[in-house]
Amino acid sequence: MWQNCHVGNRKEFCLTDCKQDWLKDPADYAAPVDELALWMARLIRFQGRSPVPMSVACHSMIVMKLLPASRTTAAARLALLHDAHECYASDVPRPVKERLGFELENITNEIDAILFPRYRLTFTEEDRKLVEAADHMANRIECETLHMASLDKAVFALKQFATDCPALSVEANRAFVAKKLAWTKTVDQDKNGWLWLWEELKADVWKGAT
Repeated sequence: MWQNCHVGNRKEFCLTDCKQDWLKDPADYAAPVDELALWMARLIRFQGRSPVPMSVACHSMIVMKLLPASRTTAAARLALLHDAHECYASDVPRPVKERLGFELENITNEIDAILFPRYRLTFTEEDRKLVEAADHMANRIECETLHMASLDKAVFALKQFATDCPALSVEANRAFVAKKLAWTKTVDQDKNGWLWLWEELKADVWKGAT
């Protein structure tokens, strides 16, 4: 809330100590899942330097699609949430992460410990390892293909990754990932795509929950 403040002989507007909900720490503000999806859709990876811009929400959808067909529902939901802490800690480039050492990891782990229970996510160590492997593959694919603005080029390039990532041997998965890599997307498209996948998974996990 704004109020009048006197600075010397000048009267200015300044903020009171009432912090907006969206500026609060994760422990102090339980964002609805659609709001979380919007934040991730607004966050651009690679500091906006990639030829085709990519949001954190878009990256998370790709990670989910790169999981093996045998993955659990929990692993798929973890893939969608694995970078949700970046809504509070930002997407920090790898060279900076390496200089920060364990401090940034400690911060993101603390945020994850708040967010995962909030969105009713539990997973096994095997789930975590599957998502970690898919995340590494997604980073590799993004770094090597985000300069390909055409869908045909992206689909062709993804065929080269099929030997390393069995999920990409499935044509439907290749098409999905290629569209995420090659098409110019809006915030709403990324948010809605992420939410659509989340709702599909939620039905499996939350059925019978009070």
